[in-house]
Amino acid sequence: MWVYGGIRIFVQEIGENGKQNIARLQPVVGGTVKQVFGYEDLIYRVNGVVVGDADKDALMALRKNGVPYTLSGYGTDYGELLMNTCSFSRVQCIGQTLRSDLACDAPVYTVELELYE
Repeated sequence: MWVYGGIRIFVQEIGENGKQNIARLQPVVGGTVKQVFGYEDLIYRVNGVVVGDADKDALMALRKNGVPYTLSGYGTDYGELLMNTCSFSRVQCIGQTLRSDLACDAPVYTVELELYE
């Protein structure tokens, strides 16, 4: 089980990316001139499933407060991460079996999070 800010997420995919900031100048004569201006911190993209409106609403609320939360799951701790974006799509299903503590007809959502290190 994965948790972000105390909210359960059934993660299906997690990826990370980062980049270096490089300005490239193309002089009229000569080769390309490159200047390095540092790098960006890692960005994590999390795709998963959330069950229930309470967890969906709680995740949406985390994008408003500017507080970093811990992302962890299955023995891995990604540290304190800030939520940049959060998007949901409702899954059409007859009944959910992921969370036995919620009703069988609780809504199921796919979630995409973009978290900044």
